[in-house]
Order: sequence, then structure tokens, then C-alpha cells
Amino acid sequence: MHEKETLESLTDALFYSTTEGIIITNRAGEIIKINQSAEKMLGYNHDELLGEKVEMLVPKRVVDKHEGYRDGFNAHPKARSMGMGMDLYAVRKDQTEFPVEISLSYFKRGDENYVISFIIDITHRKKAENDILEAKTNLEIYAEELKMLHMESEQKVIERTAELAAVIKQLEITNDNLVGEMAAARLAREEKDKSQQIYFTIGENYPNGFIAVFNKNMEYVFIEGQLLKDLHISKEELLGKSFNDHFSSGYINYINQNFQKAFNGERTVFEMVFNDRYLQSYALPLADKNGQVNQVMLVTQDITERKKAVEEMSNALEKEKTLNELKSRFVSMASHEFRTPLGTILSSASLISKYKSEDDEDKMVKHVSRIKSAVENLTGILDDFLSISKLEEGKVNYSPSTVNIREICEEVKEEMQVTAKEGQDIIIQNNGTIETIVIDRHILKNILINLTSNAIKYSPENETVLIQTDINKSKFTIKVTDHGIGIPKEDQKHLFDTFFRAGNVSNIQGTGLGLNIVKKYVDLLGGTISFTSVYEKGTSFTIVVDIENLKARESMEPRDANSSGFGGDKLWAGLEL
Repeated sequence: MHEKETLESLTDALFYSTTEGIIITNRAGEIIKINQSAEKMLGYNHDELLGEKVEMLVPKRVVDKHEGYRDGFNAHPKARSMGMGMDLYAVRKDQTEFPVEISLSYFKRGDENYVISFIIDITHRKKAENDILEAKTNLEIYAEELKMLHMESEQKVIERTAELAAVIKQLEITNDNLVGEMAAARLAREEKDKSQQIYFTIGENYPNGFIAVFNKNMEYVFIEGQLLKDLHISKEELLGKSFNDHFSSGYINYINQNFQKAFNGERTVFEMVFNDRYLQSYALPLADKNGQVNQVMLVTQDITERKKAVEEMSNALEKEKTLNELKSRFVSMASHEFRTPLGTILSSASLISKYKSEDDEDKMVKHVSRIKSAVENLTGILDDFLSISKLEEGKVNYSPSTVNIREICEEVKEEMQVTAKEGQDIIIQNNGTIETIVIDRHILKNILINLTSNAIKYSPENETVLIQTDINKSKFTIKVTDHGIGIPKEDQKHLFDTFFRAGNVSNIQGTGLGLNIVKKYVDLLGGTISFTSVYEKGTSFTIVVDIENLKARESMEPRDANSSGFGGDKLWAGLEL
């Protein structure tokens, strides 16, 4: 029983799931069962067809014939295709006809015969058959027309054959030419590739520089060179970028001018600074076959080392020149400054040797005084030489102590008043409430003596020399003013140079070292010196020392001027002869 139910279940599944339309009718032609494919094909619902005559699904023009066919099949039932060699049509619910292919079968249950109709919609097949038939008909027509055309064109074919032979001959000639041209083009391309490879190889291995090509927008289109590796620059970072992106605005105009010359067909050479390197570049125009310059090649070398060597050589030559000038000045100054006191000593000593009587004692004292003065003058010159030598060699020790400014100024006045000219007076003005300062007494006194000595030397008789000091919490100031001959404007920039003397002091004794010594002493104190001067009206020197600098030195042990406690290389960097 169970197996029978399973078989019926499978039969129903096949009935309803098959893609062919299936209709089951009884002997009377009434529809008793229909599957979904048939319903969809005919446009009916299941309930609309059950119990209806199958003739409602065939065209009205063949309904009578169909009933006869049905009766004949019921009389002699057997499985067969219906309408062999005939065109069968079915009618949908909307009364439209469509071609079908029908197969019939039957089964018997009890005394009743049932007919199974398998229906296939052959609309697409019919259309294809009609298309084939139409195409066949058209082909037959075309074949006939071609036959006629063939007869007409046989002569033309003969004529065309001759023309074609000529064309073929020409094509053969053209082909030979093309083969030759292609071979030449291939050789040219190979040569170009070789040249390009050489071009890249030269660029990549170009020593101590680079080779670059730029378009008219100043953009890199090619760059290779050893310098890129040295600078750790990737060429990919540069290609397509503007050359001007790597330079300051001050360089851009200069570079563009040289590039513009190259684009105008002119070769140029220029220098530039790139990533702290000095570079020398040759801008070469690259013309195409029409003579148009659309690209410029830049052949660049790193000349940093060469620049440094030239600069060092220039500095060395400048130092040598300065040293020679100093030597010349020293020889000139020494020969002049030593000759006068030595001549005085020689003449006075000769005269003294001639005085024999007591009546000549006054004359002897006078000449002895002249000899002492000349010796003091020579001593002063030698002291200047000794001071400058110690300063240059860094052998001046800084020994701070508490100094009373009023007392040291009075001490300097007392010593210098002796050398003053007739009517000259030294005036001291000590300002501020602070009278003492911790400083190197020897250095301070030398500064005051040198400035006061110059004021006396370059001022006329009956003029005053003013020494002013001022101490506050932040700075110590010294100012020495005279009303002398002044300093010519053109000489002022050289005033602190070694052995320099202004052009208006040729008749006044001096070594040209005093102000240079003062400047170096002031540097040693960490201070500044400045001056104002009006020609033939006088000069004023002002020294300012920061108290904090002095306090910093006060806490240090005495040491020579080369030690870092006094500023080290920075302090003495400008003191070389």
C-alpha cells in the first residue's frame, strides 16, 4: 500500500513539474485534469478548464474536424503524434492562436478510456522555419541574379584580372620598399636605443655632478648623476617637478635668465647653491630636426671643494697681504720712531762729553734730561710692542681685584699730567653712587692711560681732557673726550687696526698700536668700545662693560686670555695679525 502511494506521489510530481503542457480528457472530450505548464501556455486558470470540452482550445474553423478525430482515436486508441505533416494551432483564453505540436496517449481505468494530450508551443520553431524558408527563397533569387551577373561580368573579370596583375606588381614593388624602410627604421631604432642606453649610462655615472634635461616649463624630464646618490636624492622625486622649486626667490631670476638664453639657442655657464653645495652648470640648448629648442640640457658639477680651496687660498693671500702691510708699517714706524729718540740720545751724549767745567753743569743737566725723555719714549714704544705681543699670543692674565674708580682716575691724572702740554688740564668726573668695582686693575689702568695719552697728544695747548666714569648695577662706562685735531672720516674705519695712524698725525709721534691694544683689552673684559669724532674739533671714546660679565669673571680663578673663561676662540678670533 505504501509503495503504491509513493508511486502515485511521484506520478503527480512529474505531471505538475514537467515543462510540456499536459491535458487529460475523458471519452466525451471533457477536460478532467491539466498541469500548470498547460495553464500558463493557454492563459487559463485550472478551474476555468475543468469539465470543459477540449474543443474550446482549438480554432473554431477546425472544431468539427477535431470532434471527428477525437471519436476516431477513442475507437482505436494508440500512442501517436497528432497531425503529422499538418500545422496545428491552439487558442489561448485571449483568442490568439499559436502553433503547437501534440502527442497523444491513453490509459484505461475500469470501463472508461482516458486520453492524454502532450502539448508543446512551437512558436519559436515555426518562426525559425519560416525564416529559413524565406532565406532559402531569397537565396534562390540571389542565385539567379548572380548567374545573370556572372555572365555579364565574365568580360569585366578578364579586364579586372589584367588591372589586378598590374596592381599586384606595384604592391610587390611597394612591399619591397616598405621592407627596406622597415629594416632601416629598425636599425635606426636600435641605434637610438643604443644611444639612449649610452645616454643613461653616462648620466648615471657622471662623477661629482649630474646631467638633467628640462622642458620649457623648467620641469625635469631626465636626470642622472653620481651627485644624486651623494645627496640621497631619488630621481623619481624630481621628474616632472619644476627646477625652481629647489631655490630661493633670490636665485630664481638669475637661473631663469640663464635658462632663457639656452632656450634662445645660446650656451651659458652659471653657478648656484643647491642643498649647501656650490654647483657650476652648463646650460646647453637641445634643438629638434626643425631647429626648434624645446629642451635644455644642464650639465652640472659639484665645485664645493674647489670653492673652499679658492676661498682658503684667497683668505691666505689676504692674510699674507695684511701681514706684509703690517711688516711694512712696522719697519716704517720703527725706523721713524726709533731714529728720533736715538738721535737725541746720541747728540746729547756727544755734547755732554765736551763739557768739562763746572759752568757747564746746567747744560749737562739739560742734556741728561733730554736723554731720559728719549729713553722714556723708547720704553713706551717697547711697552706697546710688548703689550700687543702678549695680547696676540694670549699671555695676558686676568687678575680681578676690588678697584676704587675715583682713586685710579686720580692716579692716572697725576701720572699723565706730567706729559701734558702747556695749559692742558685733565678733568675727572666720577658719576653714580657706586665707587668700587671688581676688575683687573692693570688692564683698566692701561686703558685709561692709552686713551688719556692720545687725548693729550692730539690736542693743542690750553685745552682740557675730560675723563668720565659711571657705575650702576648693570654696566660700567668710561668716556674720554678731547678737543683735538679729530679723525678724518675716511680713516675712521681703520682706527683700531694694528700700526694704523690717521692721515693728519704725520708730525706727531706714535706707534699706531695704542687703540689696537685698548680694543683688545676691552674685548678681554667682554665690553664694547665706540667713538665719535669731528675733524679739527675733537674726539670722544666710550667704553661700556656689562657688570654681569665682570661678575662671571670674578668667580673664576685667574687664567690666561686663551682660556674658555674669557670667551675662548670667539674672543680672540679677530685678533690675528
